[in-house]
Amino acid sequence: MYNQTTQYLSFQAGGGITIYSDAEKEWEESLLKAQAIKDVLNG
Repeated sequence: MYNQTTQYLSFQAGGGITIYSDAEKEWEESLLKAQAIKDVLNG
């Protein structure tokens, strides 16, 4: 989401949590996805 007035950009990155999920690995996956989006936006 981009707010042109305040020039604030936000996005979501995450995954699906199941009973078999490892919380730390899910967190690392979310950070990896967010970094990919940031890399694209930064050119």
